[in-house]
Amino acid sequence: MDIMTAIGKALKMAIPDIKKIYREKTEQGFVGHSFYVYPITERATAEIGDYEMRRLSYCVVYFPDESKRNINQQLDEMRARLLDNVTHLPEVHLRLLDREAEPVDGALNFTFSVRYRGIYEQEYNPMTSLTQKGGVAENDN
Repeated sequence: MDIMTAIGKALKMAIPDIKKIYREKTEQGFVGHSFYVYPITERATAEIGDYEMRRLSYCVVYFPDESKRNINQQLDEMRARLLDNVTHLPEVHLRLLDREAEPVDGALNFTFSVRYRGIYEQEYNPMTSLTQKGGVAENDN
């Protein structure tokens, strides 16, 4: 399951006029009216049996078009568009949890988490042989 690709597809579907979606930082900087997507944290909680619950948090940074003068208006509009339209990832059937949008230094940080339950498969190593040394302790009564 490639969640990063699913995030990119959900963003492109919700915001079709976006210029570019980055998965890596670039030395030349980001082109305006684009997104940069990166993972924040991943947490795994063991459950009964071989199951575990995974929670992954992501940040989508929106960079407004700096050639236009209305940067704050662009951030406000994008905040509304993201919160209204990016609610789940249809590609992997996951709902976005704890969605937040916050302007930071002329960009917009849109953070969220996804959660899924999976099977944790361990390599099975059967015991091939067992040699036991021992006996019954003598009772001196």
